Amino acid sequence: MPFVPGLIGYAAVMFLVTEWFYRVGLSPASPKVTTALLVLFLALSHERWQRLLGGGHLHNRLVLRLAVANAGAAAISTYAGWSFLAPGWAILIAAVHLGWSGARSRIEAGVITAVVTVAAQVAVHAHLAPSVIPLKYADGAAVWGLLLAVTALHNIAVSAARGEDAAERLRHAASHDGLTGLPNRTEMGRRLASALPAAGPENLVALLYIDLDGFKGVNDTHGHATGDALLVAAAERFREGLRPGDELCRLGGDEFAVILTGMPSTRSVDDVVAGLAEAIRRPFTLSGRTVRVGASIGSATADTPAADATMLVERADLAMYAVKHGPAATVR
Repeated sequence: MPFVPGLIGYAAVMFLVTEWFYRVGLSPASPKVTTALLVLFLALSHERWQRLLGGGHLHNRLVLRLAVANAGAAAISTYAGWSFLAPGWAILIAAVHLGWSGARSRIEAGVITAVVTVAAQVAVHAHLAPSVIPLKYADGAAVWGLLLAVTALHNIAVSAARGEDAAERLRHAASHDGLTGLPNRTEMGRRLASALPAAGPENLVALLYIDLDGFKGVNDTHGHATGDALLVAAAERFREGLRPGDELCRLGGDEFAVILTGMPSTRSVDDVVAGLAEAIRRPFTLSGRTVRVGASIGSATADTPAADATMLVERADLAMYAVKHGPAATVR
């Protein structure tokens, strides 16, 4: 249903409902004013206005959207004489916003809920707004409503946090290797693409492709469990030879990749390559067995932000194969 015709239909229904409430004494407020407030509140809850209020995105300016929505709801209920319902509105509003913005907004939602609840009761006590029930009961209802709202907000936030954790685990599983925990080939491509815009003549971005030499023999001789343990141990040894900001990735099988940023020269890249090759040649002790492997490492560098990530990957891959099938103990 289009929004404007739907809003008109909603206004007609709300006017009939509020008119009936007014006639039977359930609300002391004018049906016309109550209907206008309800229509305004519904209009502000529409996604188009929420995006406008949020600076173009539903997740932006969360506190502002929560404040406006809760203030509008509290104004409607207080004007109609139902100030004790303000916390109930807050639960409904927060449920939607927590779904959009995640568990991190639970504190803001709780604070705003408390403020609008207190403000509504203050307005009633100051005779600025009517109340359909005696003040002593209205205050008690508001207190219990606030306690229920805080509990509900906490539970909604816990549910949202669990959903976020599950989504994060899925994202991590899709972008990381299950054995070593390293970024996988797809994630390596994303990180390389994000690193290249900073490349310059004295700020090189380098990509290293690494293939373990002799890994198949270890796998065939000692079994896949030992082979997996070797991959984990090799990854840890590679990490030890890298700077904190360097990116180590596993491409699959016995192939790894390293993204180096901020390298001053190709010689410094060669030094890193030589260090990694030397480190991997040291023997590994795995489940009481001593195994030895080597590494063929090919490198490609970029010295301009215009460098293409795909081309850099191809160059590093070709360099690695050239090393693997060329003279021993060489790197390119």
